Amino acid sequence: MAKKVVALGFFDGVHIGHGELLRKTTERAKVLSMIPSVLTYSVHPSEILSNEAVGLINTTEERCEIIRDLYGISDITVKEFTREYASLSCESFVDEILLGELSCGHVVAGFDFRFGKGGAGDAETLHRLCQSRNIGCDIVSKVELDGDTVSSSLIRELIAVGDVENAARFLGHYHCIISEVMHGAKLGGKIGFPTINQSLSLKLCIPKYGVYASVVKIEGKVYTGVTNIGVRPTVAEKEEPRAETYIIGFSGDLYGKCVKVELVKFLRHEEKFSSVEMLGKRIACDAEAAKNEIAQNYKSILQKIH
Repeated sequence: MAKKVVALGFFDGVHIGHGELLRKTTERAKVLSMIPSVLTYSVHPSEILSNEAVGLINTTEERCEIIRDLYGISDITVKEFTREYASLSCESFVDEILLGELSCGHVVAGFDFRFGKGGAGDAETLHRLCQSRNIGCDIVSKVELDGDTVSSSLIRELIAVGDVENAARFLGHYHCIISEVMHGAKLGGKIGFPTINQSLSLKLCIPKYGVYASVVKIEGKVYTGVTNIGVRPTVAEKEEPRAETYIIGFSGDLYGKCVKVELVKFLRHEEKFSSVEMLGKRIACDAEAAKNEIAQNYKSILQKIH
């Protein structure tokens, strides 16, 4: 089996700090003629170790797609993080998981990486164990932006208050929803603004309820969109939160297909209108605002950090 350069981490959000680690992984793999690889988990360790629910930025599928799309790493191992797994000693993690399961020849981890029973191992421990087994090891230092340490927790706070512009600066990409299009009430089509509906897991960090200028990517094509995050108070009550997007200039059947929606800018709070006709008029205004925002600013935020 070909040797791998393995990046270690949970990678929630796949932010620019993770990006440094993933770029180092691909660089090392090229030099060493190994396969760039990622080891991540389906459940955040804190949920198992501390029984603390973590409002994640992305689903597992979204994290994997971002890693593949932005960093070109397709060899991704997603393990289930269990109490049994957490009880492995530091030595067993290296010998059984990295060497035994993953055929690891080189490791890349962040400065704050912890592993082994009770979190006994840190980055220095990992480096020492790898060195004793003739495995290369790179430890990536923390990444700062404008004096702030880039972290998933900071990004979660920004998304929760609707500040997707600043979240994008720390992420290195726009916060996205990648999920299957589900059936809705089809009311949008009746008022001239057909929409797609995507469910939002309550286990995720739900963006602030409201209307966002968005970019929708469908089969290689890019469209401007208007996305409402919330419970649609004009037409529904006590509904689970969802993302409902009017895709400007698109017509076609997307039911059952997986669609990527990037949230670019918060436009306004979610409102309850007196009639669906008033809602339609407001969507028309939102569409114009979204077109202007995307045309002027979609690429500018990312260009500042790339």
